[in-house]
Amino acid sequence: LLTPLFHIFGETEATIFTARLLMLGFTLGTLYLTYAISRMLFDRHVAVVSVLFLVASPLFVHKAIEIRPDVPQVFFGLLSIYLLLRYFRSERIATLMLSAFSLAIAFLFLQKVVLLAVALHGLLLWRVFRRQIHFSVLLLFSGIFVGTWAIYCLYLLMTDQFSQYFFFNFEFNIVKLEQHYHQTVLLLDHLKEFNTVVLACVLLAIVSKKTQSQWELTWIALGILAITMLHRTQFAQYYLLVLPMLAIIAARGWQLINELHPPLAGLLLFASFVSAFASYAQALLYMNSNSWQLKKIAYVNEITTASDYVYDGNVQFNVFRNDLDFFWFEVGEGRSLDKYRMLTNYEYNIYNLIETYRPKLISSYAITDLDHPAIRDHYEKSERYDNLYVRIEPPHN
Repeated sequence: LLTPLFHIFGETEATIFTARLLMLGFTLGTLYLTYAISRMLFDRHVAVVSVLFLVASPLFVHKAIEIRPDVPQVFFGLLSIYLLLRYFRSERIATLMLSAFSLAIAFLFLQKVVLLAVALHGLLLWRVFRRQIHFSVLLLFSGIFVGTWAIYCLYLLMTDQFSQYFFFNFEFNIVKLEQHYHQTVLLLDHLKEFNTVVLACVLLAIVSKKTQSQWELTWIALGILAITMLHRTQFAQYYLLVLPMLAIIAARGWQLINELHPPLAGLLLFASFVSAFASYAQALLYMNSNSWQLKKIAYVNEITTASDYVYDGNVQFNVFRNDLDFFWFEVGEGRSLDKYRMLTNYEYNIYNLIETYRPKLISSYAITDLDHPAIRDHYEKSERYDNLYVRIEPPHN
């Protein structure tokens, strides 16, 4: 997805900026789909409030503006839901096929969307059981979803990449290194980023009277939320997919309050934005202070060439250069590198890697012995950054 940007803009900050604009486009598309789904299930007023609630959800906004595959995954996942709901109304086969294809595209971006895939297949099976749709509808939906993925897998097989794809996307994600306590701490941190007003409105909407499609979306959302909260690895971006659905449900709860007590409904809407924008103001201050990272990236580009290796280790400055190891961003204790070593008996020795690749620049991150000959005899501390070391002889090509 980002490769064309590198070719167009090169190794500059413009590439990072443009990538963020691309993510913003997907996020705006997600907001529109939230509105469209909500209007289809309820009405225009609920649709507007659902978008406002989603914008007032820091857990969504903070991650939706980052450069990560979760963002287009959420867009295509919601697009699949929207098109499937459209199919239930129009019974147009083309709409059903586009829904399945959108789900497959979401799955290709990130396999975490398998939760939604299971939910939508379960929904179709439920409607088959109730004799509302024919079994062939489920077969067609499944065939397009699996078939699209199978085409991609065939390409991977032909290019000898399938075993690596399967390992890192499926086998690798099954293993857990974190302790239950650590998982709980992260979960509680994420819960703090949920909008309290939105959650209260969700609870009210759950107990209210709903149509079949409204119930179906509610159960899908609650199911995905429950599984995400119980997941062995707690990352905030894992909640991106379910938050638009929760915003839609919450908007219905807000509508019920508005019908009974409009001033209270207005106060709740205002309160949701006050708490959210306090979080956004804090994040904006941090964004203004992270210019140091952009300067560090520019510095690394300035003193290296496209053929040079570097060692980062903690996602601090290496955006455009080759690193020493596949897990250049996860070399800390208990992180992905440790998991990979446990699964494959992979031998990782940072000093041997430095001697082999002779990186132009290295970080001190996760290096315990800076006096090792591989470092001491060939590197000197950067004049601009205390934790960076520059090679004092030309790197090996």
